[in-house]
Amino acid sequence: MNSVNLLPGHLRPREAAGARQNGAYIALGVLGVLLLAVTMYVIALNGITSNENELAELQARKTQSDLRAGALSSFGDFQQVKATRVASVKGLAEANHLGVVGAEAVARALEPGLRGLRALGGRAGGRDLGRHLPGLVALGRQQEKPVAEQQQKRDEDEDDLAIAVGHAHDPPPSEAGAWRVFSVTGAAGASTTVAAKV
Repeated sequence: MNSVNLLPGHLRPREAAGARQNGAYIALGVLGVLLLAVTMYVIALNGITSNENELAELQARKTQSDLRAGALSSFGDFQQVKATRVASVKGLAEANHLGVVGAEAVARALEPGLRGLRALGGRAGGRDLGRHLPGLVALGRQQEKPVAEQQQKRDEDEDDLAIAVGHAHDPPPSEAGAWRVFSVTGAAGASTTVAAKV
């Protein structure tokens, strides 16, 4: 059976105003939380995408830097290249200086009748003398100074050079005269050998 309320409308008990609107507030709260969650998700997703893009850019820059470093690596060993080149130049300069100084010292030390001086290490007059006196180079040094001046110069050079006289191998058959071989040792210990034809 159905109950019927026979009281007039203004006397009837009313429902509380908050009771009817509680459902709406709950729905609005759920929607707000959902909106907040979606917003946070989108922000996090954008941050991840941004970080991935930045990482890709940094990796590309690193690759470019590695390629550039590889291309410039030949210029990176300046100290080693410098040390090698300095040693080579010093060796060449010392060898050349010792050869010239030694040849001049031998020319001064020999008797005034010396007609030609040849240093081991090349060719003489376009002919290869390597079989008898390997690689002689004609220097064309002749004695023109007085004996007293030669003796004075010899005394000045004694501290720098030591000259040891030896005998050459058999002279080339096409060459007239006797050959002598001189070992010239510099103050630094480097030595060269010169041959003189008297």
